Amino acid sequence: MTELTKKQMVLMATAGVTASQMLRAGCTVSQMLDAGFTMPQMLRAGCTASQMIDTGFTASQMIDAGFTAENLKIENLYTTIHADIKTAKRKHDQSTFGDNICGTPMCIAGHIINVAGEVGYKLREKLSPAIAAALIHAFSHPDKPCPNFGAYPDEWALAFIEDMADYEKGLAKREALA
Repeated sequence: MTELTKKQMVLMATAGVTASQMLRAGCTVSQMLDAGFTMPQMLRAGCTASQMIDTGFTASQMIDAGFTAENLKIENLYTTIHADIKTAKRKHDQSTFGDNICGTPMCIAGHIINVAGEVGYKLREKLSPAIAAALIHAFSHPDKPCPNFGAYPDEWALAFIEDMADYEKGLAKREALA
């Protein structure tokens, strides 16, 4: 795409070009903001959480703009973590804070961020590991309390992960029956 000036972008927006059309044409989130599009318009157009984070939006701004469970919800979050720990694909140590990219142990927050992938990593970079994990948990399970991300016995953390995995399996069964 030819680089558009801010003036051209604004003219396109005022002429009725939609956020979806601009996004499909290759415009960036920053360009769309400069053109006067709102965050809710950009979300409806298909901008991703990753794009918003890259542009510098905070968690509060993203939530205020309409990021919902559909944007940040991770299906079977704890089921995935639990299965991976049981099969040794993941290592757990509640007193170790970090990513499992290199195969080292990590706490619940690290597992949540890792399972969320790109969005999780970008939230962690912009906010903090605990806030990123808390947001992902909240969108994935708004009806359940957020786990403690501090250092405490592994048995407690693993019990929480297992309980949440059982809860997710129960949800799946109820949804299948509905």
